[in-house]
Amino acid sequence: MGRFPGTELSGQADAGGPVWGGSVEHEAPDLRSYVGVLWRHKWVVLACVLLLPLAVYAISSRSQDVYRATANLEIQAQSTDTSPGQALASAARITTTLDVATRANRLLKPPATEASSLLGEVKVTTDRSAGFLTIAASDTNPRRAADIANAFAVALVQARSIRAGVEIGGSVADLETALAQLPAADQRSRAQLSQQLQRLRAVRSAQFGQIVERARPPTSPVSPRPLRNAAIAFVIGGLIGVGLAFLLDRYDRRIRHPAELEALTTAPLLAAIPLSAEHPSAAVEQAFQMLAANLTSFNPSHKLRCVLVASPLEGDGKTTVAVQLAQALARTGKDVILVDADLRDPTVDSRFGHSFDYGLGAVLRGEAEPEDVFFDVDIKTGRLRILPAGSPVPNPSRLIASGRLGTLFTELRAQADIVVIDSAPALIVGDTIPLIPQVSGVLMVGRVGWTRGDAFRRLVSLVENASGKVLGLVAIGVRTEPYGYGAYGGDASRWRTRLPSSSQGEPEQEVTR
Repeated sequence: MGRFPGTELSGQADAGGPVWGGSVEHEAPDLRSYVGVLWRHKWVVLACVLLLPLAVYAISSRSQDVYRATANLEIQAQSTDTSPGQALASAARITTTLDVATRANRLLKPPATEASSLLGEVKVTTDRSAGFLTIAASDTNPRRAADIANAFAVALVQARSIRAGVEIGGSVADLETALAQLPAADQRSRAQLSQQLQRLRAVRSAQFGQIVERARPPTSPVSPRPLRNAAIAFVIGGLIGVGLAFLLDRYDRRIRHPAELEALTTAPLLAAIPLSAEHPSAAVEQAFQMLAANLTSFNPSHKLRCVLVASPLEGDGKTTVAVQLAQALARTGKDVILVDADLRDPTVDSRFGHSFDYGLGAVLRGEAEPEDVFFDVDIKTGRLRILPAGSPVPNPSRLIASGRLGTLFTELRAQADIVVIDSAPALIVGDTIPLIPQVSGVLMVGRVGWTRGDAFRRLVSLVENASGKVLGLVAIGVRTEPYGYGAYGGDASRWRTRLPSSSQGEPEQEVTR
């Protein structure tokens, strides 16, 4: 199901009501589309950008302070090193060996329980241009951090000196043996060996590393940094929130825009009803007046004598549409009968402030005639009679499927200009299916931000399979905002659709049947 969250729909009403009719032009998604996605799932985004930084800040604030001290050494090449860079790399590798850790642990007071545990507190970096090696030690105690860094520096110098001594000592012994074996008369060779021997002895006595800067106890910890960590978490949380918003929107099957209803069927969108449909207002009245006008104008070749108002599931707003449409038709001067055919959970009579025990159920059982259970609603320009459902009955499906239903609708059509029928949710119970062949057509209702597209598509298939005619579509629960025109009694003549912002699967107003 495609989404058009940035699409604008505009139309003309008698007094500027928020209604549309006919086909809708779909705009390509733009920046408003993406902003709309984020706005619909704003609670998810806000939760990520607020809760994650707060959690990170709280955890960081409670973490123990860690201090870092550094010692710098200048490294000289040994006889086995081919370059200063190799000498630095070799020294860095030696620093993190267990041998150096053991030597460093002997220098510490008190020593660590395990010398190998010190390796996790030490990090070595090199500066090839300066020939420096830096040993950084971390600990919860600043003095201990400095002691560990200095101990590793001394241990590294010792280890390199010992290794160099072993290597050079072997070379000295070989030269001494060779010198002893040369004839006394071979003065030239003896002189060359003697010079090499002197150089090796001088190198053996030299140091192969020098501590140029000893570590000092740091005055401030390097971690934790609650503010920095919270700032990083804020950025990461924002990215996660945005990703979750688009992921949820991708798999959210609810109708988000009136245009999406038209994408599910070839029937026209007759009206987009505001969120405040249950509360009397000029905009709501205009919307339903336009629905009544469009219902006739978009079906010129189809005489409408009996209209069934249906929706897929509970909470889609079909009862609101049926009640308001019946009143709008009556205001045009027609004689209208509104039938509550929801025998399981009837609510039409309660919309007019009444509650009746006898109604359609009693008529279908032969216990009463329609004239006995009708009640009139005061409409100045027309006539509106209500046939309530009465008390819930134990076998509504069998009662509706009885032969009495067809006879009753024939009688009602003869008594009025048009009959409007409210039914039970079509995909929850089978009570609606027997009604479809008895009516001129079906007016299908979907609530923006509530009705699922797949459910609406199944309702279309159900009506078509029952050989019914879809007269048009009504989108209810649309958030509208006037552009600010002051004509026509202060009402706007153009409106822009806004999407409901709920991200928890709930519409922004109380769900109505």
